[in-house]
Amino acid sequence: MDIPNWLLWPALGAWLLQALALVPGIRRLRGPDPTARTKARLDLLDSAAL
Repeated sequence: MDIPNWLLWPALGAWLLQALALVPGIRRLRGPDPTARTKARLDLLDSAAL
């Protein structure tokens, strides 16, 4: 069974939104504040979990 072409665009859009949601957490993970880094790890886990 072949995947219809129209289904690839919503999947690509969902992947892009997921990648954009990870950007703020990754930026905070690189910050100098240890408490912010700990919270960023939890936020990344929360946003990456499906």
